[in-house]
Amino acid sequence: MAILSIGWKHRSSYEWGQHVDIGLRIGLTTADIYRVTQGANADGWDESDALVLTAVDELIDDRHLSASTWDALSGNFNQKLVIELMFLITTYSGLASILNTVGVQLEPEIQEILSTTALS
Repeated sequence: MAILSIGWKHRSSYEWGQHVDIGLRIGLTTADIYRVTQGANADGWDESDALVLTAVDELIDDRHLSASTWDALSGNFNQKLVIELMFLITTYSGLASILNTVGVQLEPEIQEILSTTALS
């Protein structure tokens, strides 16, 4: 969900499309994926999912985690996982910028998945 959120926030069609496909294959529903587009405050998230999406928002928008988000993440995950989450978010955020800049196009089969699930 973190990578989906990053792809959505950066409007990276390649990153979004690839991770919609992956998400569907690992058991996310189209409703789950659509909810990612609504952010951390959307109805239906459990606390840990909302925290992950909040971390995405803060690291992309503010370039750091607030003390309250750090504390909440640390209360739900061990410190190693919190740091790994920060690396994941910042790495995929950079990747999304590169994909957008060079114009990497989605494969036709991923485009089909997006169009048939109304998640494009």
